Amino acid sequence: MLNCGISGNCVTNLLARWKKDCINLHPDVISILTGVNDVWHELSQQEGVDAELFEETYRELLRYTKRMLPEKKLILLGAYLTHGTTTDGTQRDGFYKELALRNSITHRLAAEFGEEFLDLQKIFNEACEMLSPEHWTQDGVHPTAVGHRLIANAWEKKMQPTLMTAEK
Repeated sequence: MLNCGISGNCVTNLLARWKKDCINLHPDVISILTGVNDVWHELSQQEGVDAELFEETYRELLRYTKRMLPEKKLILLGAYLTHGTTTDGTQRDGFYKELALRNSITHRLAAEFGEEFLDLQKIFNEACEMLSPEHWTQDGVHPTAVGHRLIANAWEKKMQPTLMTAEK
């Protein structure tokens, strides 16, 4: 497993480096988690990616991936927020609303391309009903060690049929 994520990147940054960081590596399974920075950077510095450009860019990234690696499995992860120091400011409602929009786009693209969607917002919401958000995320955005484990467990559960097929 290789993580090529870069802190602070938006979907436009991802597209710019996709060939080097993904296509050229010929991975067996490709997981994509994007959306938070696209919203966060817009709300904090007016340099994020609006919903329309997010969808256009993400769709192009998926088209290119399917053309270059047609047999590879993709899993698109919906971004998530919990209550925390980063997400509880004056623009909290807008942050949640805009992220929900990016997640609906991600879900729609997963269906359009016949790929898996993993709803991390739902998973974190359920986890926060059991334990406080601080247990799962450091600041409402960045996961703690157990938050990372929560994501990994959900990913493994979602991908179990694919992983079992690949082992045969």
